[in-house]
Amino acid sequence: MKKLYLTGKTGLIGRNLIVLMPEGIELTDIPEEADYIIHAAGYAQPSKFMADEIATISVNTTAVIELLKKLKSGGKFLFLSTS
Repeated sequence: MKKLYLTGKTGLIGRNLIVLMPEGIELTDIPEEADYIIHAAGYAQPSKFMADEIATISVNTTAVIELLKKLKSGGKFLFLSTS
């Protein structure tokens, strides 16, 4: 069974992706390694973003880097955002 780690499960994109999950895919909490990672969470408060763009970019970039460390060799990574 392939392991999928999905961030943003309660957000607009994430909760709709869960409904579309095919059989044979195990939705997992923070895994040691995952076959697939869908990153559908991010710091998305426009007023705070405008107040400190560098901090916002730093938080979002660090999250992607840390998630990529959890991806199995040959795995697939997808980043989605509504912002």
